[in-house]
Amino acid sequence: MGSRCTHAPSLNGNPVKLRPSSKSTVCDRCLQEGVSGDLLAEVPAAKEPPTNLSRCRSCGKPDVKLLDAWVCEECAAEVRTRGYNCEPYAPPLSVLPVEEKFAELFRATRALFDVGVVDEDVVYPTLVFANEMGQRLDFEAARERLVAAGNDANMWHKEANEFARKFTGFKPIRAGGETLFLEMQPASAVIRNYQTTSVPKEVEIRVYPRRKPASPQQVAAAYEEALSDAGLPYDISDRISMDAELREGLLWILVGHGEDVPEEHAPIVWRGRSPRFPHPRLIGALYNALYGKPTQGKDGFARYLITRQRSRDPEMYNLIPACAAFFLSWYGRLKQGEIHDLLNKYILRDYHPQGEVPKKKDDSKSYNSRKSQLWDDVKRVEPKLLRVAHLLYSPGE
Repeated sequence: MGSRCTHAPSLNGNPVKLRPSSKSTVCDRCLQEGVSGDLLAEVPAAKEPPTNLSRCRSCGKPDVKLLDAWVCEECAAEVRTRGYNCEPYAPPLSVLPVEEKFAELFRATRALFDVGVVDEDVVYPTLVFANEMGQRLDFEAARERLVAAGNDANMWHKEANEFARKFTGFKPIRAGGETLFLEMQPASAVIRNYQTTSVPKEVEIRVYPRRKPASPQQVAAAYEEALSDAGLPYDISDRISMDAELREGLLWILVGHGEDVPEEHAPIVWRGRSPRFPHPRLIGALYNALYGKPTQGKDGFARYLITRQRSRDPEMYNLIPACAAFFLSWYGRLKQGEIHDLLNKYILRDYHPQGEVPKKKDDSKSYNSRKSQLWDDVKRVEPKLLRVAHLLYSPGE
């Protein structure tokens, strides 16, 4: 083929030119390292024709053809090879003034203060969504539809359900002015079919890490809703298959109908009838067993799903500024002094009980104390905000 191997960078090397006679997309060195020769066949097809050029959501490379996961071909190949998930790309500082670029973020932080929200399961997704508003047109469109719904309960319910289907794991709970308040859902469920058929094979349940973890009743309700929406029976079942795995920070549970049917035989076996799945109460009880008891040893998945176990809830005036400081540092590449000035202007002056962070020359003791508190909190919220950002960008299906 004469082209270059795209897998060598993932093995700490440079792209190696392939032999002209080679029909593989992988060089000999990568094959020796265990990379599959047909690896790129697993990369999803392009969403748009090759003329569709944009920015990769992983490496940030501009003017590249994007795949279904909003990443370029090279990043997709590396994910397949190394088995990890891409962190959301932190774009360089825009040519827009900083205050204009982060206007949505500042508006959302003030809205959270105004309504007194301190629940981490609301604060994190609300601020992540606000920070990403300028990067995704579908985010802006979704917010506009929900804000326009206003006090129309039926319209709000319709738009909120559509949002939850598109952005799996996130639920709109209210709109305050131009700010959309989101909550991380305890659990979600979707039906998975046999390949190339419309025959249901299993129910995929996702249980999300939260300050208040999913209860057995909430998991059962998500499972029941998925079956009801698909018109699938679950009243009588004399068998069950279940698989559970902690992956990408979530608990994934696959619930099957228990029938061992080869993929190619599914349309014939289920012709004229539907598979019957276990009752939701049973699934709730089984999830409870998987969850375990977080206070009595490490006998279940609870230790992975509770984001805060022993420490007390953070104060609102510490949590929200820390989240804003993280975004300004990570996405804005601003220095600490610049971040302090912006936080003083838009948040701390009006909402922190001690007011602004003073200048070091004016009050070094207070400055050092406030600075230490802020950036210690930033370290604590960073992994949680990145996880929420990844989930927001992950495909819903």
